[in-house]
Amino acid sequence: MELLRSEVMRAKLAVEMGDLELAVSLASRARQRAEAQQSAAFGAWAEFTLCHAEYLGGRTSLAFAAETLEVAHRLRAVSRFHFAELAELLAARVFTVNGMFDRAAEIVGERPRRSGYELLTANATRYLARAELAVAIGDRPTALRHLRTGLAGLHRHRESFGSLELQAGVSSIGTQLAELGLGLALESKRSSTVFEWAERSRGQAFRLPSVRPADDPGVADMLAKVRDLRAFISRAKQEGVSAETEKSECDALEAELRQRDWQTTGPGKSAPEVKPRQIHQALAETDRALVSFIHHDGRLHALTMVSGRNRLHDLGSMTDIEESLRRLMADLNAITGRRLPVPMATAVRSSIARQSEALDSRLLAPFRRRLGDRELVIIPTQRLYDMPWGLLPSLRSHPVTVSPSAAVWLAALKHSPDNHGQPLLASGPDLSLAEAELDTISEHYYDPILLRDTEATPTAILSKLDGAPIAHLAAHGHHEPDNVLFSSLDLSGGPLMAYDIARLRTPPAHVTLSACDVGQSKVSVGDETLGFTAALLYAGTRTVVSSVAKVEHEAAADIMTAYHAHLVEGLPPAHALAEASQLHPFSPFVCYGAS
Repeated sequence: MELLRSEVMRAKLAVEMGDLELAVSLASRARQRAEAQQSAAFGAWAEFTLCHAEYLGGRTSLAFAAETLEVAHRLRAVSRFHFAELAELLAARVFTVNGMFDRAAEIVGERPRRSGYELLTANATRYLARAELAVAIGDRPTALRHLRTGLAGLHRHRESFGSLELQAGVSSIGTQLAELGLGLALESKRSSTVFEWAERSRGQAFRLPSVRPADDPGVADMLAKVRDLRAFISRAKQEGVSAETEKSECDALEAELRQRDWQTTGPGKSAPEVKPRQIHQALAETDRALVSFIHHDGRLHALTMVSGRNRLHDLGSMTDIEESLRRLMADLNAITGRRLPVPMATAVRSSIARQSEALDSRLLAPFRRRLGDRELVIIPTQRLYDMPWGLLPSLRSHPVTVSPSAAVWLAALKHSPDNHGQPLLASGPDLSLAEAELDTISEHYYDPILLRDTEATPTAILSKLDGAPIAHLAAHGHHEPDNVLFSSLDLSGGPLMAYDIARLRTPPAHVTLSACDVGQSKVSVGDETLGFTAALLYAGTRTVVSSVAKVEHEAAADIMTAYHAHLVEGLPPAHALAEASQLHPFSPFVCYGAS
């Protein structure tokens, strides 16, 4: 039965992650296995999971509604009441699609029969079904009210999690609630309503106070073992030696660490939602403009907030923009760290220029004049989180700050860290220019802590990061898209991982990462960002400067030393980075948080 349970759970997870083809395959196989084992309970559960995937894939006939109600009946017969309720709600959504509003209303008007987490998911699904029914009969205010209520319930549940990973991925039903609300807002063309729903559709985990996990010797031992194993695997890769056994052991330890992290109790509270007037006030006080990019139904939109006024812009198909960005990132990575033949290098540079111009034309040209010379705050969406904004022609030498949401930017802007530690400058191994880089930067600060070579261990750096007013870390970086909280910096004795950041008592106020790729993020459902840079922002670091692509160490050292020089001259971070980036034409560094 355990294999059967695993197959159904995998199918359910595939539905949550939006991989409908895999979900249908797994659920169908689980149904067949349940029939072979004569398990009515697992068979009905697998059948419901299959119905859910098929509905999301576009199956909405009345015959399908009847099938779904039959599955609900079978689930009740085997005491799977929660899934029976969800199956009935799924049927109600199909009735709505087919114009059978009275039949749908009969189902969605019933009171939930579950408690705890089951009540949460049933309630959220019920509010979604009610909202869809309200839209179908033309009552959009009621639809928006149901969507707000459903999302509020999910967010209260999110507050119970201490794990960043769980906070960022509460439920796909929340994404459906937010997407429907965002679509209604865009149809209304009311910029204030679009702002409200754009904010609800992204970065909700940032509204929660960071939670530092309790000290646990067992976790500390596992982290130490993971570091040793990752260091061994890295050496083995360089030497061409197999490390499959060590990799399997490392994967198992990382999985156990994640599961332990999931048990952390949440803060039980969150910051309130922000209003457009609060953002406009902050923008006016600091002479900034804000652009919030919004992706919905295959199209990209931009909401510009300038001089107290909001405007909406339809930027067209997201597919073309994503393709240009994919090509740009491939070109940036291709030209870094290798000696290309002159004709090929020339072709790659020309391609970088073309893609940068194409992206500039699509993303900024429609409203660039409206922004003027103001410092720009960008709220990205999906793939745009990994955009090297400083490469776009109209933003070269222009100060830009990127933040996961307007609320996150405002909170960081208002945050005045009371960090009284010493500046930290540290470097990892195998960087030929690291010593000169740290020496030059150290001249700009009073009594900095310098850690390099064998002194720059993860343990030593974490202890000095705690409470540091500014930290500069030069190391090889790795973004792990399949396990983002283990994205890391290579240090002496093993990696410093994003997972470690949550364990800081007082996060550093300002961090510069002279490393490849660690500005990249994995964007989960609900435009939630995960990765090394995101972990610092979640922990409470006000400003992070990091790279979204591979970067030559010489270029990184030049840009970072100039950046720190401009900082001590009094330039804000975004302005300092804009100036420093002029030293190299393809700088992939981005300023995150607030400047």
